Amino acid sequence: MTPAIIIIAFNRPVQLQNLLASLIQAEYGGSQPTLIISLDPCETKEVEQIALSFDWPFGEKRVICHPQHLGTRNHVLACGKMIAEFGWAIFLEDDLEVSPHFYEYTIEAIEFYQSENIAGISLYSYAIAESSFQPFHAVEDGMDNYFMQFPSSWGQCFAAEQWDGFEDFISENTFSKVTYPAFVNAWKSESWKKDFLGYMLHNDSYFVYPRMSLTNNTGAKGVNFPMAIRLFQVKTLSAKKLWHFGTQAESKAVYDAHFEVTSESFNKSDNRFSDFHFELDVYGSKSPENLKSGKALSCRQISGKAVTFTGTDFPFFRQLPASQQLYFGDVSQISESYQQPNLGKAEASARTKNANQQHSRFSDWICSCWFSFRNRFHFLFRSK
Repeated sequence: MTPAIIIIAFNRPVQLQNLLASLIQAEYGGSQPTLIISLDPCETKEVEQIALSFDWPFGEKRVICHPQHLGTRNHVLACGKMIAEFGWAIFLEDDLEVSPHFYEYTIEAIEFYQSENIAGISLYSYAIAESSFQPFHAVEDGMDNYFMQFPSSWGQCFAAEQWDGFEDFISENTFSKVTYPAFVNAWKSESWKKDFLGYMLHNDSYFVYPRMSLTNNTGAKGVNFPMAIRLFQVKTLSAKKLWHFGTQAESKAVYDAHFEVTSESFNKSDNRFSDFHFELDVYGSKSPENLKSGKALSCRQISGKAVTFTGTDFPFFRQLPASQQLYFGDVSQISESYQQPNLGKAEASARTKNANQQHSRFSDWICSCWFSFRNRFHFLFRSK
């Protein structure tokens, strides 16, 4: 099988050039994938000229210039109709960059999961939870993948059958039957990702994610972000890898739409609450409508019992400060309101952390230069 590569582009010429440059450097193992560059028209012709002049030596190249502005949602839906021709297709928006090994990973993941009941294959791996803008670390279980009831939009692969199911859901217009996470309710109504999440929640289906990312979200300014965002930038796989995939049934790293590990996965490693019907709310981002189980393990105070996790328990909650206290009890007894994620605050924190790291590296460099100078010219520093 040879999945097509579909680039969804609008008005970001520099980002499109960067994405195309990363695609040229990737390895395709003798495959000849069709490259489709789908363009939503914009005020200038620069993006179109870049797409038309780009040389694709690995297979057929098509450039589709849509006559009228579609918007992100309708553009993605239009690209979805192309999947049937190829059986599988990789979607890449123009603000992404790919690992040299993204195509090899995709082929191996397709071969392993084509008979599994999944909603799609992600090429991106989260380091920050979209539900809270806090660090996210999937628990280690010996496999190179984890599962989440949340759609990937920063590099993803769909089978024609998977996309057909999504289109059927849209045509049936059953969105009103879905209870979205509180943080998703704030998204724009024209978000295809919100629609796809509704489809996944309605059908209880999951995306499979790699532990090492094969794409990077460069965080360029766009329709959804009025400013450049560094928060979701990640390192990508730089060396060839033998992938060890696992099924959802055997995985200990299955997450819900709030980026919380499911109670079923939690019980596989820690059975102290296995007698209860409960869910996790470690980020504290679940609204009362989202807490559907009778009990919860939460970072918010509950009129129940405090729970301490140390030693081997800690990998489940690597995203939390070591001093973070968790509580277990009835959801009706949660005493604090849920936390709406604040992107501006999270981005400011990320920029401050990055600035501190840059300052630290600069300070280290100054120190290194000083000691190097002192060692070379040590005779100048001898005491008289």
